[in-house]
Amino acid sequence: MAKRTAIIVAVALGVNCPHCGEPQPCPTGSEMWEPREVKEEQGERACVSCDKKFRIAHQDRVGVL
Repeated sequence: MAKRTAIIVAVALGVNCPHCGEPQPCPTGSEMWEPREVKEEQGERACVSCDKKFRIAHQDRVGVL
């Protein structure tokens, strides 16, 4: 029997500032974002830690650490 590769589904995502690396809270206040929240909150934001501007853009592919 051939081995199969597991299907990985992201149910929570972390959004970090590209300038200082600090986690950014989602609109509900949690540090973990649901994929739909990332899609709904696309656009420019200011980091809650360093106050520098960055952009959130929905992507179908994400990096895995």
